[in-house]
Amino acid sequence: MDISPSEFFSAGLDQTLNNLNKLAVIIRDLTFSPPYDLFQQIFIHCVDIHKRWTIDLLKDHLSNPDKFEAFIKLLDVQRNETDIELILEKFYSYKLQQVTEKFVTRLTNNTVWSEQVEDTISQFSTQLTRLIRDKKSETNPINGIDLLELPRPDDSQVAVPLQLGFDDILQGGVHPGEVLLYLAPTNGGKTSVLLRQAVIAAAKGFKAYYASLEMGLDVIAQRIETVLAALHLDKSCLANLYVKQYPSKQTSIEEVFLDTDPLGINVLLLDYLDLLKVTRSQQYWLELEDLTAYFRGMLVERKMIGFSASQTNREGIKESKHAILGLESVSNSVGKVFTADYVISINPPPVEGPGSGSNITNFFLAKNRRGPKYMQSCTFDLGSLQLEPIIADYMPT
Repeated sequence: MDISPSEFFSAGLDQTLNNLNKLAVIIRDLTFSPPYDLFQQIFIHCVDIHKRWTIDLLKDHLSNPDKFEAFIKLLDVQRNETDIELILEKFYSYKLQQVTEKFVTRLTNNTVWSEQVEDTISQFSTQLTRLIRDKKSETNPINGIDLLELPRPDDSQVAVPLQLGFDDILQGGVHPGEVLLYLAPTNGGKTSVLLRQAVIAAAKGFKAYYASLEMGLDVIAQRIETVLAALHLDKSCLANLYVKQYPSKQTSIEEVFLDTDPLGINVLLLDYLDLLKVTRSQQYWLELEDLTAYFRGMLVERKMIGFSASQTNREGIKESKHAILGLESVSNSVGKVFTADYVISINPPPVEGPGSGSNITNFFLAKNRRGPKYMQSCTFDLGSLQLEPIIADYMPT
């Protein structure tokens, strides 16, 4: 490792908590040989417990202070000569070396392309993505007084409108770094609404990306033509829209972002999160919650806007015939909706009984990080995709 013990110990001396946290992120999951493994344990303990990393703390936590006394004196001289950025670069390089060596070793052991090879490549891609994210992360804390004095731009200018009747209470629509989930029963209109949203974003000048994990490109093309006719838009706006079909349950979230990053995408529409690749286990619900949080985190980092959807559970499918679907009706993981910023349930008219045959669809804003819940009724023809909000009574939380 191209980091001397002196550099390792002096890297964070008297540094800001932000720099200490940066070092902790990169050092925490590295593998070190002695004596660096001892340095690692002491550093992580000091940062986690004391939020500091000083010579006095070193003396307190070293297993044999006398043995390191001369070294401590050397650090005392170097405490003002540490180039924290250089040290960080060395640690990042060391981590990249470790990740790459493990990747090469695993590939060498598999001479035939297999599912194991695909998993190895996917894991390598994930680790590289996180390494880049950690390296680019800027988390400088700001004093509360300074925070209140910061200029507050009108970010409604960069919000994607929904055009469902909710935009006013959302301060213009969905904003960068935010996620909106549509909740609906099977064939309830999730894909139609997401495609409509993609075209609206493109027409407003946003670069939009529609990642389909279920529907083929030929069907998507037909739906988009129908949306253009319903919104009275020219196909020239589609220059801002990119579409790709991915294999269901075989695609990771990192693979999608690898495609969107070079394009400078502003709005990502994922149809839909439940169909991404996760490791099946007894904690499948927890993995979906983590996946949604990870999706949101990558959007925040890139200042992108995210849309996706979720199926209702079995009870929700039954209830959709006569009740408004809420957060409790989401399938697999309620944690998904807790992570999302907004959740809108699509409540189509019942197939039979009272109200059947109508084209009145109730869109219920079941979660709104900017304010109260809200219900909006719309005339929604799933054939022509004509959608017009109807003035509805305000529905408080």
